[in-house]
Amino acid sequence: MKNNKLLLNARRLIFRNATLIFIVALAIFVFIKMPLFFTKTSLLNLCSQASVFGIVAIGLTMIILMGHIDISTGAQVYLCGVIGVRMFYATQSLAAAITVSILVGMLVGTINGYLIGKVGIPDMVLTMSTQFICRGIGNLIIGVDAVINVSDPVFQSIGQGKTLSVPNCTWFFILVFFLGWILLKKTKFGRYIYAIGNDADALNAAGVNVLAVKMGAYIITGFLCGLAGLINVSRLGGSTFGLAVGMEFTCIAACVAGGASLYGGVGKMPGTLLGIVVIASVNQLLRLFNVSNFLYDLVWGIVVLLTVSMDVLKHHQIKYEKDNGYLYPGSGKSIVLLTNMFGLSK
Repeated sequence: MKNNKLLLNARRLIFRNATLIFIVALAIFVFIKMPLFFTKTSLLNLCSQASVFGIVAIGLTMIILMGHIDISTGAQVYLCGVIGVRMFYATQSLAAAITVSILVGMLVGTINGYLIGKVGIPDMVLTMSTQFICRGIGNLIIGVDAVINVSDPVFQSIGQGKTLSVPNCTWFFILVFFLGWILLKKTKFGRYIYAIGNDADALNAAGVNVLAVKMGAYIITGFLCGLAGLINVSRLGGSTFGLAVGMEFTCIAACVAGGASLYGGVGKMPGTLLGIVVIASVNQLLRLFNVSNFLYDLVWGIVVLLTVSMDVLKHHQIKYEKDNGYLYPGSGKSIVLLTNMFGLSK
């Protein structure tokens, strides 16, 4: 009996703090094998690379919390970036490029949210279609040259410029993160998102416009995809065919690694931030260790599989504990679990 209780508490501790445990283990490994990772230049590069998919992951967290998914976010980033570059070429106005890029992302988000929330098209099927449509339109806009470059210093300042020695794109991410955290934690909209993930029918019966909340989450994500798309092409100095392919899965992995459950209703913005750090660090390490480009897809496939599998195991663990009368602790209860594991509690 005592061994069973010890095993249960160990499982609870591991599943609840899997991301934090992984970060500590990864930091120790990197400190021993690759101390270059902790240099100022390397860390600033890490922040710059993480900012683009990190911004998208903030919006995707809201969608996942509702129990939905969006696998078109990478294609939206691609399309919005291409349109932003073309608009800048046409008008020589950075404001016009930003506005149009964001509006296009919001339009895609509106369509996704309405067709999923009102029409009832399965989110996976719909966003897969949206993914192909966005990429197709983006390819048509780029044209036969397959590459569009922007060398204007004003345009490049968004993604390549620095303020207080920190990349501007990182400041954008920090702002988006805090706004997303406040939205989820301090507003009715955030509480409704969690409620939809737990029981959308009950929320609808209470008189809440569930469709409006769902559309709001998808529109916000589209807005962030538009912003990320412009930052991405500014940081890279242009766009090419196939840009941002697979970014949606990187974002999903970051959300799930940070504790957001694909079953909905579970997750927090600080957790997503940790997940973003983990995924960005893995990507940076692959580059520092000179891992072949041919192995990138294999590695990321394994990363996504592991994060999703961890979420499934965690979901089953919670269900098991509820069925057997155990109370599943919230975050911040690790010390209690440790004392229980070693028989130190009263």
